[in-house]
Amino acid sequence: MITSMVRENISNLPCFRDVSDVAVLPGGLTNQNFKVTDAIGSYVVRFPSDVAHLGIDREVELSCLKNAQSIGVAPHLIYSDTGVLVTSFVEGASLTDETANRRDVLYAVVNAFKQLHVPLHDLHGRIFFVSPYRSITEHIRTIRKHIIPIDGDIEQYSAMTRKLYSSLPPFVPVLCHADLVGGNVIFDGQKAWLIDWEYAGMGDPLFDLGWFAVANNLSEDSCRLMLESYYGKQDKQTWSSFNAMRILCALRDALWGVVQTHGSALDLDYGEHARKYFAVYEELIEAGSIDI
Repeated sequence: MITSMVRENISNLPCFRDVSDVAVLPGGLTNQNFKVTDAIGSYVVRFPSDVAHLGIDREVELSCLKNAQSIGVAPHLIYSDTGVLVTSFVEGASLTDETANRRDVLYAVVNAFKQLHVPLHDLHGRIFFVSPYRSITEHIRTIRKHIIPIDGDIEQYSAMTRKLYSSLPPFVPVLCHADLVGGNVIFDGQKAWLIDWEYAGMGDPLFDLGWFAVANNLSEDSCRLMLESYYGKQDKQTWSSFNAMRILCALRDALWGVVQTHGSALDLDYGEHARKYFAVYEELIEAGSIDI
């Protein structure tokens, strides 16, 4: 439900002329999103939560969004100020597990990755280095500091993280989205648009591929199609590295869910989120498709 205060705050933003409709948008695990219809078009207004304990920096997020917009993979930034972000509204549908496994959608997502993952882009502004290793170690530090209850052995998770990360090949850092859940990818029938850049930064391009596969429950056939389309080939080493990254990504989000049970003000079941990705982590390890 949209309160009168929220509606008034949105209507008073200087980027709008005459707001005729405000509707809640689903998703947004760390923010509130609204579709706003104004006299001159449709927009998305986002009110982010204060989640510094998750390593989110809103200035960095804005820099990444601006860079992604200039590259052509993100909606246009309309307005930003402390506690609010307004972008153009993209007509299309966010991904489900079913649509993410479709061949045409996979090709569109890979094309977006290829646009984004170019080392020679002229990037500007503050941008963090991002990696599942960095996220996992930060989440473990937070869990220990605040004595957050967790199922599983933290020391074992740390050891596995070091082992997997050390097995990955060298890479040239590129701009990565790093949070490609289905709700953050809009498919307009031809193009895949990437939204919500709060976890973005410079990192390993394999990070985006691995997390997209985990977050959208890609089948093995879809994973192999994505890798072949992205790299133009498929080999044993690439498959092993990809699977190591998938495991790291699953553990990252499981621990993210644990941390959110302590620090989030939003009424969402983060415990269930953590259990889901701990299960994915275990399943991928048991599949034995890594070479370490």
